[in-house]
Amino acid sequence: MPRSTNKHQFIEDEEARNEAMREGKESLMKKMSELTKFGDADACFVMYDKEGGPPTVWPSTAEAHRLIELYDESKRQSANAMQDHSAFLVKQIAEAKKELEMQKEKNIRDLMLKCLYDVNAVSEITCEETLSAMWAMLAREQKVSHALIKEKVAGGSTASSSKPEGF
Repeated sequence: MPRSTNKHQFIEDEEARNEAMREGKESLMKKMSELTKFGDADACFVMYDKEGGPPTVWPSTAEAHRLIELYDESKRQSANAMQDHSAFLVKQIAEAKKELEMQKEKNIRDLMLKCLYDVNAVSEITCEETLSAMWAMLAREQKVSHALIKEKVAGGSTASSSKPEGF
């Protein structure tokens, strides 16, 4: 499609200029209406006068406010979803550290189970870090066990003081 050969120039006569502006505004509002009806799109139109009068708003002021808020919210969400390279790397490193800690704990649990069932496995453990991690894990498990026992004892003594059946 060839370019338009219309020549755009300033309209000297103020009345003719205002009429051209009014016709252009009506044409633009008609196009916006067609776009929203047939294009299945949300749109609004705000046009300010050069004299500082009230703006022309299409389809309504409330609808224009709603669409502008919706647009601003989508921009905020996309800005929050975007991250630069350093933020991405920091997030990846944090996830990798978390995964590493989980894997270390799993490995130590597996090693402890191996030590329970294989007497010779204890002699294989030489790393001081592994031994200290095993002791720390045993201490945590012991605290949890003691807390559960205290809870059971406290719950059992208040529930009933009679002996269980069969004794």
